[in-house]
Amino acid sequence: MGTMVYYNTGALLALLAHIKSIRDGRINLTVNQETKGCMAFDEHGLSSVGDPSALSAMIANSPAELSFFLSKHGLCQQFPTLSKNGVGIASILNTTIHWPENVATSSVLSSTGSYQAVEVFNNFRLLGLANNGTLVQIRLDEEEWLWIATTKNQPGSPLALADLAYLIMDSNYWPKTKAYASVTIPIFQIDVCMSLDWLNCVRSIGNNEYIEKAIQFISLRTDTSDCCTDVQHTSSSFPFDEPYLAWITRQPNYADPLIVAYVDRDSWVASS
Repeated sequence: MGTMVYYNTGALLALLAHIKSIRDGRINLTVNQETKGCMAFDEHGLSSVGDPSALSAMIANSPAELSFFLSKHGLCQQFPTLSKNGVGIASILNTTIHWPENVATSSVLSSTGSYQAVEVFNNFRLLGLANNGTLVQIRLDEEEWLWIATTKNQPGSPLALADLAYLIMDSNYWPKTKAYASVTIPIFQIDVCMSLDWLNCVRSIGNNEYIEKAIQFISLRTDTSDCCTDVQHTSSSFPFDEPYLAWITRQPNYADPLIVAYVDRDSWVASS
């Protein structure tokens, strides 16, 4: 099945931003306007989380307007046809993972070849999981954490992917018995498009409009521009050389995963 991403917040935030009023279970929408926002809000809905311009979205009753919005953001894709009373949502999340200090470019040798990677020397905790699994927590900045875990099986759906991340976060884990000086992680470039059917058929006030199609585009990258290239690599680095789970949390205000990915080799970058 390849790389898979769970992120259902974007289109919902776009919808909330365009609601003018609610009556009798229906909503009054402002359509044909673009909005920008952050990745999520904290559990109290008070403070924004992440880059305030990471998310762009539009709600419109015209496929042409939605297609133009997509093209403006570099996506050459036509929005599907809408029926007479149908409204569409196009949501784009574009975010980059910036590594902490003291990270070097490296490579990982997997069963399918050699791939570009980063070697992280500081700001990480390497932990053991049940069934000989491994979890690493990397502190990206004062609040943001990247979690990466080994997994023997690919989750069957994005929702199952999110459930697995929650399960790992709530499970017992412990420091690895062997001391590793670093961890080596394949860099990735993820571009996925998801249809958010759970938003379909939300109805509007008055003119009987309803949300007919909601699409979420996700671009997730790892940035290596600040990585060192002349570092002496250690022989005691733990390599993530198989597909892995990755998710981001922002603590203490937002401990839930902002975005979860099953990072398969189809999104790894081959060594040149």
